[in-house]
Amino acid sequence: MVRFLLPLLLILACEYNYDVEVRVTGTAGTRFAGTILTTKRGVQSVNDTVPAEWRVPVANVGDTLIVQLQKDSTAGFLEVWVWVSGGCEAHGRVAAPGGVVRVVWFPGPS
Repeated sequence: MVRFLLPLLLILACEYNYDVEVRVTGTAGTRFAGTILTTKRGVQSVNDTVPAEWRVPVANVGDTLIVQLQKDSTAGFLEVWVWVSGGCEAHGRVAAPGGVVRVVWFPGPS
C-alpha cells in the first residue's frame, strides 16, 4: 500500500505548480463583476473595482483558467491580465458600457 501511495502523493503535490496572477486594471474606480474559473478547482465569483488582483492555482496538466468580467458602469475601461512566472500570458480589454471581457489561458508544453 505504501509503495503505491508515495507516487500518488508526489503527483498530487506537483499538480498545482502554476501560481497565476490575475490583474484587473483600467480606469480607477470602475466597478465590475464576474467569475474566475479553473476547470479543476471550480468557480469564484468576484465583485470589485479597478485595480484588483488575485492569485489562482492552476494545474500543470488538463486545467484551464477562464476570467470573465462585466463592467458595471458606462464610463471607463477594464483590462484583464494573466501573469505567469513574471510574464504576461493573456490579456483582454473592454470599454463598451456594460461590456464583457473574457480571457482564457491554459498551461502549454514546457
